[in-house]
Amino acid sequence: MFQKHDPEAHVTDGHRGAEASHTDKTPPIRLETALLGLVVLLISVPIALLTTFLATPVWVFIERTTGVEAVGHSGSSEWCSVATSAFEARPTLQ
Repeated sequence: MFQKHDPEAHVTDGHRGAEASHTDKTPPIRLETALLGLVVLLISVPIALLTTFLATPVWVFIERTTGVEAVGHSGSSEWCSVATSAFEARPTLQ
């Protein structure tokens, strides 16, 4: 049922084990791509939080008309931040 691990079975281009070259279907993540993702994240999180804060009058209106808790004593509810972030990410998903 279980196969014995054979370290020689993974030999690729003269390399063994963890040193084997990337022959998988997924390419390795490049440093530039990872840094770009980090920069986008660092820029988008404060923008989403600021937009949620500035949208407080909208959340108060929604809370008063629907009865769903949107604004508490410490600010907007978590679902308000998620809804704002989803709305802001919408153009990038198209």
